[in-house]
Amino acid sequence: MLTPIFQIAALAAAYALSGRLGLLLAVPPGYATAIWAGSGIALAAMLSRGYGLWPGVLLGSMAVNLWTGFDSTAALRSFTVASAIAAGATLQALLGVALVRRVLGEQPVGHDERRVLLLLLLGGPIACLLNATVGTATLWSHGLLPAQFWWNNFGTWWVGDTIGVLVFTPVLLVWLEPQQLRPWRRRLSISLPMLAMFAAVVVLFLLISQREQQRISMQYQAAATDIAEELQESLQRMQLQVAALVAYFNNSTSIDRQSFQDFSSTLLAAHPNIQGLAFSQSLAAGQLDEFVAEVQADGQAGFRVREMRAGQLQPVSADDRQRVVIRYIAPESGNESAIGFDISSNPRVVPALAAARSANVARASAPIRLVQEAGNSAGVVLYSPVGFGSEPAAVSGYVSGVLRVTDLLHSLIDGGPAAGMAVRLQDQGIAGSAGLLYAGGPLAAGGGLTFRFPVQFGGRNWELQLEIAESRLFAARSWQAWSLLAAGLLLTATFGVFLLLLTGRSESIARLVAERTERLTAVNDALMDREASMDRLVRELRSSEQRLRDTAAHLAATNQELEQFAYVASHDLKAPLRTVASFTQLLERRLGDQLDADITEYLSYIRRGVNNMHELTDDLLSMSRLQNIELQRETVALSQVMQQAQQQLAADIVSSGAQIQVADMPIVEADRSLLVQVFQNLLANGIKFQPPGQTPQISIEARGEQDGWQISVIDNGIGMQPEHQLRIFKIFNRLHTQDQYPGTGLGLALSRKIVELHGGHIRAESEPGKGTRIHLWLPGRAPEPRARLNAA
Repeated sequence: MLTPIFQIAALAAAYALSGRLGLLLAVPPGYATAIWAGSGIALAAMLSRGYGLWPGVLLGSMAVNLWTGFDSTAALRSFTVASAIAAGATLQALLGVALVRRVLGEQPVGHDERRVLLLLLLGGPIACLLNATVGTATLWSHGLLPAQFWWNNFGTWWVGDTIGVLVFTPVLLVWLEPQQLRPWRRRLSISLPMLAMFAAVVVLFLLISQREQQRISMQYQAAATDIAEELQESLQRMQLQVAALVAYFNNSTSIDRQSFQDFSSTLLAAHPNIQGLAFSQSLAAGQLDEFVAEVQADGQAGFRVREMRAGQLQPVSADDRQRVVIRYIAPESGNESAIGFDISSNPRVVPALAAARSANVARASAPIRLVQEAGNSAGVVLYSPVGFGSEPAAVSGYVSGVLRVTDLLHSLIDGGPAAGMAVRLQDQGIAGSAGLLYAGGPLAAGGGLTFRFPVQFGGRNWELQLEIAESRLFAARSWQAWSLLAAGLLLTATFGVFLLLLTGRSESIARLVAERTERLTAVNDALMDREASMDRLVRELRSSEQRLRDTAAHLAATNQELEQFAYVASHDLKAPLRTVASFTQLLERRLGDQLDADITEYLSYIRRGVNNMHELTDDLLSMSRLQNIELQRETVALSQVMQQAQQQLAADIVSSGAQIQVADMPIVEADRSLLVQVFQNLLANGIKFQPPGQTPQISIEARGEQDGWQISVIDNGIGMQPEHQLRIFKIFNRLHTQDQYPGTGLGLALSRKIVELHGGHIRAESEPGKGTRIHLWLPGRAPEPRARLNAA
């Protein structure tokens, strides 16, 4: 086991190395890459080994950023940027671990789909927002990331960190998790397919990126080639215009100012990039005054000759040498300052004049500042000699075409496919800025494309250079390769999660099988140990079963005897009760008025006791008969049962004034006489248990419930406490004295027995002073037509 310091060093080295490799896939501009394995490495290491490894993330991130982005000319800025990005990476790893531990706890992630997905979600897309924000903000604030590319860089950074977590965290957790059943098998079964798939995606991305770069390079090269060719063609057309003007001079015996203007205007209309066409007359020493007088007589009264001295145009002070003076120029508008200029006074023009006269061909000057040019744009003049041959000519000198290079290149570049390129046109014969004909557009800062083309003009060698900045290449590229990379890496991450869950389930199943096998072996041993005692247990069970059968037979016989005794006792008790009742009545008739009040009261007590005993023996007889009764089931309409029960209670109903309302009643399969007895008991209780002076009001309702009917008998009587709702259905359980409410206490017990014999059940609901609801459930079928209200 490595010590913490070595674990930190190992994490720092792994982070730095993976980051250096990841930056090979960086998306310009900036430092964002399509995959940042360090985020997954940091999260996996800190999840498995704890928060104490955070210095490894900090050191690794600083190392990789200084490794790739250190600028010796701005060392402080490089260190500041590296420190800020490293702090963001460290905070991101700590945040990811904190979120995972907060939601999933300190236990290992395991192989549960929900826990794995939550791990990747919390440590990936959510936590990775932190470093993407810190990193891009740091680069932007230090001028290393253009503002227009901020969102692209942020998105790439976030996707790269997220994919790093999704791809590498599951693999590393498998290698770092302890106590696996078959560790190497599971590790290799996940790592090898994922690494192979990852490598295939990266290789495919590189191939497509290379093809994309070639496409962009060819696209810009074609645009640059078009510009170079168009420039060369424009220069050749200019040479043709100058040659046509030369032919005009060579074939004319007399050319004046107006004829020159007319002929030149036709040529200029066909070549708008030529600033002007001119004729410069060659003068020998001593001819200057005669020449000036001739020109002034030709209609240019203000004509005078000027020369270049000390970089300034100065009037000619002496007629002591040969001169070449511009006499005609077209168009004159805008070129007035060039008329009368001694071009031989410009040292950059003299070599072109000498070369043109010597070879009798057109020759171009070096880059010069035109005397008629108000700005600093470079101009080039193409000179061709006339009248210097053996044939006599009207006049000798040089025909020239004036070219403003800036206007020409702007006409070729503006609005075209090369717009935005950095363009340089350099005269190869003159080094440095003195030979620079044109410089336009921003200079490429490295990493872009540069195209160079040779250009020939008037015997001079030029070089056209076009540069495309890296930022423009980034804007021109398509997202095909990056989309493929992102999709492929996400697919790889999904595949890795699938393998993690699949192999995890396999390991769990294998572990469970091993545990179950061990447990089954132990159980089997225990069963074998117990098998020997099974025969003895079987024999004992058989013996116990025989004893139970004997006991059951004895209990059945005893129960039958008890039932017979109850029947005989209840039947035989009636005879002496009738005797006591008869003699009590006989005493009352014989003695008549001789009985005082006390004896009369005592006799009434005897009579009431006899009546109670008689009722009690009747109820006991009914209960004993129910023990072995055979139900006489028939189709019974409960509405008829209600009517019969009311008929038997007619006297009580009339005397109490009871109001009884019966709703729709169903049809059931039951013993009619027993159900009559049940409802007679329930109605009697509703009439009897009333406060003094109150009229009984009883309603009977029915509703379908499951496979039967619930019948409810509801009264407005005295009610009872909730704890007595079960007690009232037991034998001899009374809640009141005989003086308050007479009765035997067997009515509800008898009713419960009858309902249960029919396969139903009965219960009560009541509160003191709010009446009582007796609910009984009976199996039944569809209801009969609605019954009428019954009242007494």
